Amino acid sequence: MCVEVEIYGKRPGAFAQFAILPERGLCHLSDRLKMEEGALLENLDIAVHAVEQLSHEPGETSVVIGAGPIGLLAAQTLAAGGSRVIVADKFQSRLRLAAASGFRAVDVAREDLGETVRTITSGRGADFVLEAAASQTAFDSALEVVRPRGTIVTIGTFDSPITVNPFFKMTRREVRFQSSIGRTWETWRRMGQLVEGGKVAFGPLISHILPLD
Repeated sequence: MCVEVEIYGKRPGAFAQFAILPERGLCHLSDRLKMEEGALLENLDIAVHAVEQLSHEPGETSVVIGAGPIGLLAAQTLAAGGSRVIVADKFQSRLRLAAASGFRAVDVAREDLGETVRTITSGRGADFVLEAAASQTAFDSALEVVRPRGTIVTIGTFDSPITVNPFFKMTRREVRFQSSIGRTWETWRRMGQLVEGGKVAFGPLISHILPLD
């Protein structure tokens, strides 16, 4: 993990028509991708890095809480590895995208996510939960649906503290909690394999194409 990571897109001038970058910060854009799809590679790499915080077995059940671009790309990454994926959110447009991609979409404003996961898993719970919504409710839901000795990975950017009792929610069930940030060159390589293998669909995630001005 790089402790002195540089994000060139946050530097002054990043939205200029032309920019100068060091060669080490460049990568080849696959011929399979359009330019607008290439703009989503950073999101996919964050998703891949989060998913690959641990190994996954085909047939396991994974829950993604938060169906934004990174959440939906994480769901595709998990599905590519053979997971049965449940996606939870409260926004209908995102849930429609999740359902169209073949995932079980749960509207948390109308459905009980915990009950749905227990029904699908015959009471066992989810093997892996990705928290990508950054709210107290999302974190509580992750703890509710994960199975004993399951894993929760969080990538959500929380803007305020949350509360949890680790003993009753995690320690007694040996739940593993892992954070994830950004990406590595290794996850970039793995992401490239998913792209070249046609395992990821970017098109449905693109709602608008806007000029620089």
